[in-house]
Amino acid sequence: MNTWLNKYIAYLGLEKEEPTKDFLIKLYQHHLARVPYELTSKFIFHL
Repeated sequence: MNTWLNKYIAYLGLEKEEPTKDFLIKLYQHHLARVPYELTSKFIFHL
């Protein structure tokens, strides 16, 4: 899982940080800017 997590964080253009509220907000904002919403919903409903 660490490999996937590191690739995901790098894909978003972030550096790994301690799990804080500020980092969660930053992660969320970068995810919304980088991953199209249509793609995200397909993953959610596929599960």
